[in-house]
Amino acid sequence: MKKLLQITLALLFFASCSIEEEYRTIKISEFPEVISVKGEVFEYDNPPHLFGHELYMIDSIIVLRNRLEESEFFYLVDKNNGEIIGSFGKRGKGPNEFLYPVFYDQFERKNDSTYMWIHDLHQRKMVLVNLNNYLLKEDPGIEKTMTQPEPVSWGLDILVLPDENLVGRSMSPEGRFFYHDVTTDSTKWVEFFPQVVDPPDKRMMVNLYQGPTRIKPDNSKFVSALNYFKRIDVFSAEEGPTHLFSCVFDDSPENPEFPSEMDQSIPGTLMNYYFDLHLTENYIYAINVNITNEELNKEKDTGYSELHVFSWDGEAVACYKLNHLIFSFSIDEENGYLYGHALPESYEDEEFSGLPLIRFEL
Repeated sequence: MKKLLQITLALLFFASCSIEEEYRTIKISEFPEVISVKGEVFEYDNPPHLFGHELYMIDSIIVLRNRLEESEFFYLVDKNNGEIIGSFGKRGKGPNEFLYPVFYDQFERKNDSTYMWIHDLHQRKMVLVNLNNYLLKEDPGIEKTMTQPEPVSWGLDILVLPDENLVGRSMSPEGRFFYHDVTTDSTKWVEFFPQVVDPPDKRMMVNLYQGPTRIKPDNSKFVSALNYFKRIDVFSAEEGPTHLFSCVFDDSPENPEFPSEMDQSIPGTLMNYYFDLHLTENYIYAINVNITNEELNKEKDTGYSELHVFSWDGEAVACYKLNHLIFSFSIDEENGYLYGHALPESYEDEEFSGLPLIRFEL
């Protein structure tokens, strides 16, 4: 991690990128720095009712999303000693309960408290949670609730902007992103891109362009990465989604082997690229799994994935080659660590109680 500043300065003299001004596209052929790192299992309290499969980090707290529905959905772990210091999110339709909560790594700080936005998919609402209340075991920490706008349909990766307008992805065939203005109660869409030679059925378009969307901590920009294209796209979050630039690799497919009809199966040779993003004020971090659909369906640790690091100017900074297949991760930038969930080597182990949490020193 300490090398990143030196690497960024070196980019001024590195010639692997070219910029196409008309389309605001930065073409990338390679990274100026490629570093191999080995991770070790991070031990933490793991009771039988906790099956962590997604993780996020804020300060010294690791937030784990629990897959087991009979228990609470979120667990808070102290990264310094692995102890569980809090939990919240019971299943139900009552106050302070959730049916299917998802979290998009969006934290806020105000009045000496830390908040996180949670999207309850099945109840179609966005909820602002005060983590401090749960840590202090005080009153329930839900401080604000917003209803998901009707035109968004089945919302995915919904991000709340400072003016409480919404931006994100949806299962709607209308476009790749939506922007909802709460004042006028209006929704506009960004068309699906990049365009492909043989586009699938309109109902399949959202699946072709699936991938993580995250917002910068200062809420000024958001980033989208794609599963089936080797590229990231950066937008301004102010006054609607305005495209700023795209980082596109030379080997990104122009026409992925994606089925064109609903009744067709996804071929095993289809390549998967970006599965998760983490944004800081300094860098864009993206996990590239670089795996075929056939291998992915085996649900086993292939022993390989990559962490791609980009600057907010669109420069390719560094590639970390990881010795585990990581698909959900977060970055401790201050101490120079990546924490990530890997797939297990086997599901047959009688002591198997969740996905292994791996820590890499960057």
